[in-house]
Parts: sequence; C-alpha cells; structure tokens
Amino acid sequence: MVTPVRIIVTICLIVVLCACPAGNIDTHPYRVGVLENGSLDEASGLAASRIHPDILWALNDSGSEPVLYAITTTGADSGRIAITGADNRDWEDLAAFTYRRKSYLAIGDVGDNTARRDDCTIYVIEEPAVYGKQARNRLKVKPAWQIAFRYEDGPRDCEAIAVDTTGQRILLLSKWAVPPVLYTLPLFPRKDRNDDIARRLKAISNIKNTAPGADHWADLLKQYLYRQKPTGMDISPDNRLLAILTYGYIFLYRRPAGHNWDTALNRPPETLSLPPLEQAESICFGHTGRNLFVTSERRPAPLLNIDLESF
Repeated sequence: MVTPVRIIVTICLIVVLCACPAGNIDTHPYRVGVLENGSLDEASGLAASRIHPDILWALNDSGSEPVLYAITTTGADSGRIAITGADNRDWEDLAAFTYRRKSYLAIGDVGDNTARRDDCTIYVIEEPAVYGKQARNRLKVKPAWQIAFRYEDGPRDCEAIAVDTTGQRILLLSKWAVPPVLYTLPLFPRKDRNDDIARRLKAISNIKNTAPGADHWADLLKQYLYRQKPTGMDISPDNRLLAILTYGYIFLYRRPAGHNWDTALNRPPETLSLPPLEQAESICFGHTGRNLFVTSERRPAPLLNIDLESF
C-alpha cells in the first residue's frame, strides 16, 4: 500500500530531480585522506594556509573549544592553536587572506539556527608561522582584531563567509533564506559605534540544487528540505574565483577583469556535483587557487580534492 507520506516524498523527489543542475565542470573530486585528529569531530570551516603550501586550517562547530586545527593536505594532524579571548558560540566558517603582506585567518562566529542572535563576531588572527610539534603544546594566539556586528534586517543564520581583499570587506551568505542573501561587512571594525552592521547586498538566485546520493525516504525528504542551503564559501587567493558549497554541489563564479563580486555573482555559475557526503560544510581553495578542498562535519570525515586546472 502506498502511504500518503510516500506520495509526498515521491512528489518531493520529482521536484528535486527536476531542480538538480547537472554538474558542468569537467573534473571529478577525489579522496586524498581523512581528518585524522579525533578532536576535530565536527569540521565546519576550512582554509588553506597562505604561508605553508601543504597546510590547511580547520575549526569545529558550536560549543567546542576556541581552537584552530592544522592539518596536512592529506588530512594528517599537524597541531592546534588556541585563540585566547575568543568564544566558540557557533563557529561556522573560516577564511584565509593576505593584507599588506601579512597572512590572516578570519573566524566566523556566525551560526544562528534559530535566527535569534542579537550579535555575531568575526575574529581575525595573524596566521601563525609555526605548526606541527611546536603547535602541539597549546600554542596561543590573540585576535589581531574582532568585529562585533548585527544584520541590518534582523538575525540571520549564516555558515558561509569569505574575505574580499580588493573591497576590504567580508562577504556573508545566509543559509535559510530562499534564495540565499549576500551581506557585506567592512573588514575592519568601526571605532564610532559599539557594533558594525552587515548590509544586505543582494539575493543569489542562481543557486539551485539538492544533495545527491540518498538511498532511503528520510534522506530524500531531508534533501528536499535542505535544497539551496549554502554551507561554505571561499574566494581564491588571486580574487578571481568564488566557490559556494551546498550539501551536494559546488557553485563556481568567475570574476572578469574590471568587475567586482557584486556584478560577477549575477553571472550563471559553473556547477560541480559532489559524491555523497554527510553534511558537507567546509570548502576552501588550495594554496595556489588551482584546486578546492572539501570535507564533512561527520566522522570519519573524508578530505576531497578537486582539480580546477581545466576551469
């Protein structure tokens, strides 16, 4: 007997399949390892070191210690850095960038599943030049600066941030709005107020997808409900490409010379299908910007590499 629930799920599946864009980037993600550090058990942010070509930085989701984890580009443990004076209320993303010849990491304490937070925080630290054995003994780093902010149109859940160094601003992409909404925040805090304001920039209406690979009804329904939900974002070191991660796809935008991201994001993105992952929530460009790394919140968390040489 076909139950009403199955009928509803079937209808949802039909809608999902019709809405799924075919991946049009001619490359395939491949697994290079797993996240070996057992403490890194809910990876929700990833960034490639601007100092060490073979090092990535990662962070855990809400309620964990205010710590960044160094891992190699094959997922091996390479130490940890404690961020003093910071709280992990709901860390959701991480971005690496270079400013005035110094390397920095921006930590996004921006998660807000119930959309009730009155304020969020971006912690910016200068990237430590040491890792490995020197970082295993609880090396501590203070934020170079931090930005307390709120959204101009009320609380928003966000799991995706990126740093646009050309515009000296931080981009934040909402998760639950349909379509997702892009906000912009100055890279440096203003001194004339207690907190900064994230300004609404635009809706990103060309993100349309759902996660592939479900093998039972509950997964299919979950995928339908979570379609079009950005979980990570990054800008390449040369500020030429922007990647948005969802539960099943990567959307890649190219910024033509002379354009800013405001106009570049109006252009149709290239899409790349991901293999089935449980909660793909972390993405970053590699050290040179010619590849992407993706991982999942669920352990064992595979580390995927995506070659962009042909893009």
